[in-house]
Order: sequence, then structure tokens, then C-alpha cells
Amino acid sequence: MKFTRFKRFKKPTITLLAGFAAIYLILALSPYPELRQFRNRPVSVRYYDVNDTLLQILAANNDGLRREYTPYRQLDRELIRLFITSEDRRFYFHNGIDLLAVARAIQSNQSSGRQVSGASTITMQLARMISPHEGGMRGKLLEAFNALRLEARLSKRTILELYLNNLPFSFNTEGVTSAARYFFGSNLNDLNLSQKLSLVIIPRRPQLYNPHLNNMATARQSFLLAERLGYNLTEQQIAEALTNSQSFTYPFLMPHYINYLQTQRGPRTYERRLAADLDFYNYLERRMQFYLQGQEQYRLNAGAMVVFDNRSGQILAYIGSPNFFDDVILGQIDGVQIRREPGSTLKPFLYTLGLERGFEANDILPDIPTEFGTGAVGAVYIPRNFNERFNGPVRYREALASSLNIPAVYLLERLGVQNFTDYLLDFGFNSLSTQRGDLGLSLALGGANVSLFELTRAFSALANEGQLFRVQSDRNTRPQFIRVTSQKSAVLMASILSDRAARRRGFGDGVFFDTPFEAIFKTGTSNQFQNIWALGATPHYTVGVWMGNFRNETVIARTGSGLPAALVRDTLIYLQGANEVHPTFQSPANFYKVVEICALSGMAATPYCPFTLSEYVSFNQHLQPCNWHQADGSILYPEEYSHYLSLFNRYEQVSSQPSRLRFLTPNDGAVFFIDDRISSNNQALRIEIAGGNDSETFLWINDRRVAHFYGPPYRYHLPLARGNYWLEAENGGERAFLQIEVR
Repeated sequence: MKFTRFKRFKKPTITLLAGFAAIYLILALSPYPELRQFRNRPVSVRYYDVNDTLLQILAANNDGLRREYTPYRQLDRELIRLFITSEDRRFYFHNGIDLLAVARAIQSNQSSGRQVSGASTITMQLARMISPHEGGMRGKLLEAFNALRLEARLSKRTILELYLNNLPFSFNTEGVTSAARYFFGSNLNDLNLSQKLSLVIIPRRPQLYNPHLNNMATARQSFLLAERLGYNLTEQQIAEALTNSQSFTYPFLMPHYINYLQTQRGPRTYERRLAADLDFYNYLERRMQFYLQGQEQYRLNAGAMVVFDNRSGQILAYIGSPNFFDDVILGQIDGVQIRREPGSTLKPFLYTLGLERGFEANDILPDIPTEFGTGAVGAVYIPRNFNERFNGPVRYREALASSLNIPAVYLLERLGVQNFTDYLLDFGFNSLSTQRGDLGLSLALGGANVSLFELTRAFSALANEGQLFRVQSDRNTRPQFIRVTSQKSAVLMASILSDRAARRRGFGDGVFFDTPFEAIFKTGTSNQFQNIWALGATPHYTVGVWMGNFRNETVIARTGSGLPAALVRDTLIYLQGANEVHPTFQSPANFYKVVEICALSGMAATPYCPFTLSEYVSFNQHLQPCNWHQADGSILYPEEYSHYLSLFNRYEQVSSQPSRLRFLTPNDGAVFFIDDRISSNNQALRIEIAGGNDSETFLWINDRRVAHFYGPPYRYHLPLARGNYWLEAENGGERAFLQIEVR
């Protein structure tokens, strides 16, 4: 009998609970896209430097709305209690609708004959923020339904967090954090009790209770709230506290850098704590302005720079222009990101690729008048060195360190433009991906458009033993690296770029590269002098500087790259500090053997070589003894140099040594690309043959004889057409062969 009564009692209870569960599931699972959109609304992001100096608080929209976000765990507990006590005493005891408050509101409204209480809970107020309505019974019912849905989906903490961070205060201000700044010029957690009480009052009637506009009305209402809540404060005390409140001035520091950060995709955040240092930034900005001062007459009035930490990939400084607010120089343009011709600053990457493809630091490159390019009648590209000199045969190390142009173009022709372009893309030169069809041999001298940002980052890999970092902006980030070239090649490249003796031919003993520690440098100037560049790095830091103007006007070529190089040097010295022990680059001796070579031929030194030096060569290289210097003091040059040297009378005794018949250019297996925008009549491939004896030389292409040479130089320009070509040279019974492809 008892069991039967229990069963009769249990069945309706279970049914009731099941009904509540079904309602709860409907509330929790019913579509609510407005909530998702609300939670994804943009917020005002706070930016701090490495020392927690506030740099900027960005507006949440284009209208300048400030809506900062503070997680619940960081909200002031007393402020939370004030809002709950004032707005919704039973917040923790209802599911979105406070039935007691509703009953009391109905009774009060009926007894007074008008609406004096709305019985809106905090959850209902949040629901109205999410889904605004025009009021009335229908709007109120929708608000109540949405409040129930919020309670079914979110915790009480989350509801409070959303409510306090989105509460409208008018004056283009939402949320208690932004309101604390606007009305009291204070961080939220630094408010005194009087200010907290006022923060609760203001949203009720923002125009009336704005302490900046109506201090006494705000103090009066705050006092009434304090009195009701049992706080021992007088109205005069509150009024004095509000009178001492100051408006907040939003800082606008590191503008170009923060603008750049806003363009980068990343997880939604309300706060960024950067690795950059405002004091360091200010120092660099002053130094840049110092070096540019008085240079306007040379059309040199703008500059940009970026500084990386090689160990972490963090941006330590980012300056887009000398003065963001200077309209005369177009100071709001970001010089770190605009793309311009980089001049000779691409050469280190070209020579590193050469090392990867088998070239050695002692190899000899030609620095003689040379025709490159695509002219059917003659070459259209004849590069010259910056100082208008030719140096004859130069060692690989010296050609790069002194930034000689002709050896660089010669090297690129040997390696291939497309191969070099692909290599640069590996180093992060993403801007080249849209320029592939426009690139030619001038790429060796900077004939492309790249940004200072990607150029400086790429240069860091040469100082970082071939590893390219992922760029980081925030502090306390985990470093990430990818290998873009071998450690062996990068270490030797650092040796070359830090070699003061090797750069003497091109730069003399300039002071711009003098540092009390090991550092690598590279400068560059575009053909029309619109851009002058300097790069510098130690094992720990990399600095890049561009100078010129934002109107793309030619800079009068008086300063060269000295000014940006001086700024790079100053920056590295500042970063390294006064430490007596500085980091050093890894020695190439870990990857190469050291040999004594002839300074002229690059071959193993003999007793007849007047000048010798030590050089790093691969362990598997066996150097032949120098056969240029003869016992009688004469010099026997290879054929490709003897003709030039005799013309220019560079040496008293000039003769050439016999050598095997061979193609100097192009390389066997090379692939060439036709530029469809240039007339086919103006595109040709230079073929050059060397060696053999003094007899006649013949050239065949695809089994057809196309040239008959009676003496050097043996040069021929092949008009370009797509297809495969088999080349054969013959001299006195000796033959040389190669195959190329034109696409």
C-alpha cells in the first residue's frame, strides 16, 4: 500500500522535472545568433610596452566608441557588489526573471497610476543590450524570454562579465573600464568608493549624472545610493571626490607600429603587452630626426626602421616615419611596409645561394666590362660599379664585401633568376610572388620592390646561422624558427659581411661600420637614388633602416648610404650596451678548412705570389697551386681577363694561359624565360666561349652552324624562342657541349 502511494506521488514529480528539463533544453539549444554576434563585437584593444606603459587604447569602431574589456577575474569585487545590490539584489537566486521584483513592480505601478519600477534584472538588461527593442509589452516579454535563454546558456559570472563590459554610458563610452577612464581619468581598479558609487548611478541618466557636467546631481544620487547601502559617506565628501576627478587623455604612441599590428590576423584579444620599449623607440626616433636634420635640400626628409631580436623574433622597435604628424613629409605613410627597390641589399642572399650551389669564398669572379641581357643587336644591360671602376678578377669574398655590381650580375646569370627568386621567397620576400614575370638580371642589384620589414627579417637569418624566425610582437612568446639556408653557408656569409679588410676596396675604411663588437653590415642605393638602405646585425639583434622621401623623388646623391648606416651602428651600440663581453658569430672553421691562398687568383699560394691571405674553403676542396704568377715575375691571366687588362693597361705584363675549350655562359641545363611584354626582336641570349688554341672556333646550335670565330672574344647573341637548344663549340678538334631550355 505504501509502495503504491509512493508510485502515485513519484510519477507527476518525474513528469514535472522532465518538463522543466525539456524547457531548459529548449532555452539552452534554441538558436540565438544575436548572442554570438554580441560576444564577437569588436572591443577597444589596450596596447602596453615592455615596461607596462600604456601606448594606445583603440576605438572599437570607426565612430570612436571606446569599449574596453576586462575579464571577470580582474573586475573589482566591491564594484560588482555595488551593481548587484543596486540593480538586482537577488541576482544569484533567480533564473533571469525576479518574480518578487515583478510582483512588487506591479503593485507599485498600480498604486501610483504610472510606471515607477520596471523590475528588470541584470540578466534582462543584458538581454536588451543583445536584442534592443522599442519597449511595450511585446518587447518586455521578448526581453524576459531572452533572459531565460541567457541563464540557461551562461554562468552568473559570464553574465556579469558581459553586462559590466557592455553597459552603455553614452558619450561614446561602453563598459565600466572605459567609463572609469572617461569620467574619472582612472584605471578601473584604482577608483575610490565615491567614484564607484557614481559609476553605478551614471548609466541611469548619463546626461544628468555626468560628473563633468553636473557634479552636484551626480554626488546627490551617489549619496542616496551610499546611504541605502549603509556606507558612511557624506554628500560633500562624494562631491569633493568627484570634483577631483580628471578627464582621461588617450595616448597615441608608436602609431605606425600599432597600425601595423591591427592589420595582422590573430586571436581576438582585448589587451596586447608588447616586447617593444617606448624609451628605446623615443631614442631611435630622435636619432633618425638628428640624421635627417638639414638634409631637406637633398630631398632626403623621411626614414623608417625596424629592429628585431634574433633570439625570439620579437619586434623591439618599429618606426614608420620620423614624425607621424608631419604632413609636409607625408609622415603617416608607413615606410617599414611600403615596397621599394632595395639596391645592393639583396646581394648577400645571392652570394649565399652561390655558396649553396658550390661556389667558394676563394673563387674568382669577373669585374670587367661585360654585356648581359637580351639585345638581339647587342646587350641592353651593361652594369657598372658604384664608383665607375673595374677591378678585373676579384675573389668571391671581396666582390660581396665591397658590393661590386658586375660580379653580382655575373653570378646571378650563372645561378638563374628564377632560382634566385625562389630562394628569396624562402627567406620571406613574399612581395616578389607577384613580380616573378618582371624580374631579370637587374635583380642582383635590387631590381625588384620589397619592404624594409621583409628585408630586415631576411637579413637576420644570415646572422642567425640560416634560421628565419617567425615574427613576434608580444612579450613572453615562444620562439619559432624555420631553416632557410644551410648553417655552413650562413656562418661563412656572416664572416664575409663582417670582414673589414674585404670591404675596403668598395668602402675604404669608413667609420659607419666600426663597432666595438662583431657585426655584419650591408648597404644599398637604388639606381635613381630614391632609396638608401642599411642593414646591420649581431648574433642577437638585426636592424634595418631606409631613408629617402615619400614622394618618390630622386635623392640628390651626396650622402650615399652613410646616414642610414650611422643610424644602424648607433642602434646596435645602444642594444649591446657597455658590456665588456659581446656575443660573437660562430667561426667558419667548424665547417671549413683554412688555407693560404693567392690574393689575386684565389688558388693555393706559391712562393711566386706577392700577396697571400688565409681563406675558408670546403674540406673536400683541393686547391691547385697558383699558375697566374710566374717565376720571372710576370702574370699569366686566364683568357677572359687578358683581353680586358691589355686594353686598360692594368698591368705591365699581360698574357693569357691556354685553357680547355668551354662555355663561360650560359650554364649547362639553364632555363630561361621569355618576357611576353618585350618584342621578340629585342630578346636574345648571350653565349660566350673561352679556351682552346689560336685556331678557328665554330658554334653549332641544334646541329646548325651559326657562328665562325677567327679569334677571341667568342661571343654570340641567340634570338630567343621557346624550345630546347643543344650547343656545341669546336676549336682545333676540341669540343664543348651544353643544353639549355627557353620557356
